[in-house]
Amino acid sequence: MKKVFLALAAALAVGIVAAAASPSISSSPVKKPGVFKTRAISFLAADGSRAAVVTDGPVAKKSFGTWCYRVVVWNVATRKWTRINPDVCPGSSAVNVILGLALAGKRVAWLEGVGGNSLELGVTARDLGAKKNVDISGFTSNSNGAEGYPDGGYVGNLVGKGNALAFSYWSVCTAIPEGAVDDIASCNQPAPGARDILIYSDQWLVGVVGKKSTTIAQAPDSEGEWTSNLETIFTHDSIPTAVWVDAGRIVAQPNSGGPITIYSAKGTVLKTIAVPNGASSGTVLQGSQLATLSNGHLYVYDVSSGALKKTIPLQATALRDLQKGIAVYLNGRSIHLLRLSDGKKFKLTPPGKGFVDAQIEAPGLYYVYSLVKGTTKGRIVFVPFATVLKKLR
Repeated sequence: MKKVFLALAAALAVGIVAAAASPSISSSPVKKPGVFKTRAISFLAADGSRAAVVTDGPVAKKSFGTWCYRVVVWNVATRKWTRINPDVCPGSSAVNVILGLALAGKRVAWLEGVGGNSLELGVTARDLGAKKNVDISGFTSNSNGAEGYPDGGYVGNLVGKGNALAFSYWSVCTAIPEGAVDDIASCNQPAPGARDILIYSDQWLVGVVGKKSTTIAQAPDSEGEWTSNLETIFTHDSIPTAVWVDAGRIVAQPNSGGPITIYSAKGTVLKTIAVPNGASSGTVLQGSQLATLSNGHLYVYDVSSGALKKTIPLQATALRDLQKGIAVYLNGRSIHLLRLSDGKKFKLTPPGKGFVDAQIEAPGLYYVYSLVKGTTKGRIVFVPFATVLKKLR
C-alpha cells in the first residue's frame, strides 16, 4: 500500500501545489542569485520571496528505524531559512506520507496521509514564527489504507498563495446492484446497473483565509467506476477542484478539463471561462492573464472579458506558473520559460535524476532538483527576474 501512496505523491507533485503572485507578498526585486542545499526534494511551492520544499529527513524515530519528512522554507530576500517537522515518518505505520504542499504568505501547509488498515487525510499548517503545527482541515478517515477499500471521507487538491489556501472534501461509498449479495456495500441505495459502482457525495471546495474557512463551491452526488486506486479517486471529475490561487482569487476546474471558474475567497463567482475540451496539464492565473495547457496547446485568456487572446502549440508535460507574461512549463525534466508576447524562450535541464519543478514569482524564478549522491542532494535555485529577462532577449 505504501508504494501506491508514493506513486500517488509523485503523480500529484506536478499540478497540486501551484500558486501565483499576490499583492500581499513583497514584490521588491532580489538582485542576487542563490542556491540552497538540502536533502532530496519531493514538492515545491513558492510565494513572493519565499520558496518551500518537502524533503527527506534523517533517522528521527529510532524505535521504527525510519526517517521523517521535513518542510523547509527559504527566504531569498533575507537569505534565512526555517525547518519544520510535520511529524510524518514513512516507516512508522503502513501509510505515512505527504501528498501536497502550498505556501500562502507566511503560512506553509501540507496534505498528509496517515494510517494502517484505514487512512486518514488532512491539511496541516504552520505560520512562520509559530511554534506549533495546526490542523486546518480536520482529518477524515476512509478504508483505503492496508484494507484497500475506497469507502469513507477524503481531503485533497491543496493550493495556496498570498493570504488564501483552498482544498477539497468528498466522501465515497460503494453501491451494489439490487438483490446482489456482497459484503462491500456501504451506500444506502443500490447501484442502478448490473455492477458495483462508487457514489461520490458531500463534495465541497473550501477556502481558508486566516482562521476562517468558507465553502467556495459544492457539487451534487455523482457516480464513478468502482476502484480503490487512489489516483483515480483523487481525480474524479465531479470533485470541485481548486487548481490555482492568485490575489485572493481561487481558480477551479474539473479534473478532466473544461470550464474554468474564478471565485473570490468568500465564494462569489467572479468569472467563468469556457476552454477547449480535454484534460488540462495545468491552469494558472496571474493578474489579468489566465493560461491553461491541454491538447498540445497553451491557451491564453483575458480574465476581464474571458476572450481567448492566444493559442500556442506547445510540447509540454505540465504548465507550472505565470508571472508578468512569462509562462513556466516542464517537458520531462527540462524547465522552459516562454514570453507570451513574442514567443521567446529558454530552457534549463537540471543535473541529477528524479523530481524537478519550477515556479516564477515577482522576485524571480525558483527551480528544484536532486543530485544522485550525497546527504544534501536537494537544490533550490533562485534566478532574479532581471536575469530571466536577459535570458529572453
